[in-house]
Amino acid sequence: MNPQSARIAFALMFLTAGCASAPTAVTKCPTDPAVQKAGSETSIEVSYFLGHSRRRFLLSAHDSQILGESYVDRALLKKVTVDPAHFQSYLAKISDYVDQKRNLASAPTTQAERECRAPFKIALQQPGHELRTVEGCRQDEPSSFNRLVDEGEFLIYSSK
Repeated sequence: MNPQSARIAFALMFLTAGCASAPTAVTKCPTDPAVQKAGSETSIEVSYFLGHSRRRFLLSAHDSQILGESYVDRALLKKVTVDPAHFQSYLAKISDYVDQKRNLASAPTTQAERECRAPFKIALQQPGHELRTVEGCRQDEPSSFNRLVDEGEFLIYSSK
């Protein structure tokens, strides 16, 4: 067996070894809007990368209480109750942004548009609507996404 075919055989052994193992169960975070209980009314999840850290915040309305959570690299930084009036204002802005982006969605055309160093995702769940998500790239966005992030984090960090 020549060295080239020995390398190929080794690589195939290595790659197929993972296929023989039993699949592992994937557990989703209970705050993920896709797995929230049917009793929840509205949830907003915004996740994005800032530098090398993954940031995420979640605002969710359950009955008459609105909870806000902020994460950095899956570590919970803050969990608070948010003012309902400010939440409704922010919800309207997020909903408008998601609807606008979903209407303008198109497939990327160039290699530069496909490569993104700072991706983001917004997931919005409202009663009577399906889960609406928008994904994009922060460097391609005007300042509107950054304003939404700033306002959402302000809701969480200004609450007691």
